[in-house]
Amino acid sequence: MNDLVQFLRNRLDEDEHIARTAGSRHKGGSFWSVEQSEVRAKDGTLIVRHTWPDEGAHIARHDPARVLRNVEVGRAALDHYRAVRRSTEKHKAYVLAEGAVGKQIQILALAYADHPNYRDDWRP
Repeated sequence: MNDLVQFLRNRLDEDEHIARTAGSRHKGGSFWSVEQSEVRAKDGTLIVRHTWPDEGAHIARHDPARVLRNVEVGRAALDHYRAVRRSTEKHKAYVLAEGAVGKQIQILALAYADHPNYRDDWRP
């Protein structure tokens, strides 16, 4: 399980780096919205032109700000798992909780199942 936790931490670090880089390139910041056929930053700076409205909605929906929030959620889940594991070492009553929380970590990792370092034995 330690390998899976490290794998997830590495993916979250990558996601954070990409989101921060994308958000920092535009003076408008990391909050994006779709206006007609364009994705724009909060201040109106053009981020990207696109052809289809659903593509623009998708890009805006997954703006850097949202990715950064998802990174924080993932890190909080990993920190919670670490805390439960530490509790298990002291109190055997936490063994079932460790299994349940560990399963949630496996489920979170499914988002990265297409990554070359993902291992099939991590599947829940």
